[in-house]
Amino acid sequence: MAKKPVEDVINSLSGEEKKKLKDLIRETLERDRLTKENTEKALKVLKGFSEYGRLLQSLEEEAAALRKMREELQSMKYAMFLTAIPDSKFHRA
Repeated sequence: MAKKPVEDVINSLSGEEKKKLKDLIRETLERDRLTKENTEKALKVLKGFSEYGRLLQSLEEEAAALRKMREELQSMKYAMFLTAIPDSKFHRA
């Protein structure tokens, strides 16, 4: 790597230029730290949405199963009701 030329460039800077470079490096590191923190927060939020989506899908599947069971129970109730009515009610002689 070109370590020596970089050191030569830094050593050739004036005191004021070195201070500006140091401040620039500090600002860049702080910006990188904030970017990392924000990225981690965003990933947590996305993970939460993903888990919420899976939960919502599961709840929708359960609701569909309950609707189907309710329809089957209504059919059974209607069938029981029809079998309880004497045949003479349907056939008049």
